Amino acid sequence: MAAAPGVLPLLLRDAASYDHRNAYIALTALKTICALGAPEARQVAAAPGAVEALAAALRRWRSSLDGERLLAFHSAADALASIARADAAHAQKVAAAVPDMLQLLVGALASGDRGGESAAVDAAVCALSAAATEAPGAVAAALAAPSSGPRARALLQQPPLSLPAEAAGALALAASKEAALQSRVAVLGALAAAAGGEAEAARPEACVACGQEAGPGMRLKPCTGCAGGPAGRVLYCGAACQRADWKRHKAFCKLAAAAAKDDAAAGPSEDC
Repeated sequence: MAAAPGVLPLLLRDAASYDHRNAYIALTALKTICALGAPEARQVAAAPGAVEALAAALRRWRSSLDGERLLAFHSAADALASIARADAAHAQKVAAAVPDMLQLLVGALASGDRGGESAAVDAAVCALSAAATEAPGAVAAALAAPSSGPRARALLQQPPLSLPAEAAGALALAASKEAALQSRVAVLGALAAAAGGEAEAARPEACVACGQEAGPGMRLKPCTGCAGGPAGRVLYCGAACQRADWKRHKAFCKLAAAAAKDDAAAGPSEDC
């Protein structure tokens, strides 16, 4: 069927449709063609925009996992997995077109943990197992992510990964620590960016809004939002100046407060 002139372009056009009925029929046909073998999967992948259309369908129907929409998601995942299995070059092509494919599939597993459709879970398991054969490290990392859920982490101990329970637990713990570290780095990076503008405005013992300095009869008060942050105190002569300066100060204030809260939650650092 795929060899017939004009068939693949028509299927790909319908696969990209927002009409779930047409998309389901086209994606099922594409899945069936790809499942025939590596030559057929390569033929589908060689059609202009084929992998991109399958990737778009995977994203489009991932949040509507019921009925034919679920089957459309399932078929797109299966077709992409078949193309990726064809050879290393096609695995790279799928990875480039759908860099978040593993996260999308792991998300489908997580939906099963929350009572989602079992067929969506089955589709995700099949596609992830196929991907693990080609890229075990990447799949293991995605399954161990803190947001993956118990079903995903259980796959770490099943073929083709077959990790021992201790190794799976250690990988999940490492992924959790990495996610926490990345979150902290992001907060501190944003704070550093905001601090540049704040340093320009802040003057020792002076209102950052009007410049009035502390003295007899003039007691400056710190912004309570970020007073405990890593950059010290931002002072105002009164509520009027603080309100007037809020638009400028807001980004820094929230970031400094978040960094201070993060420091408090982290507690004292520990050496290994």
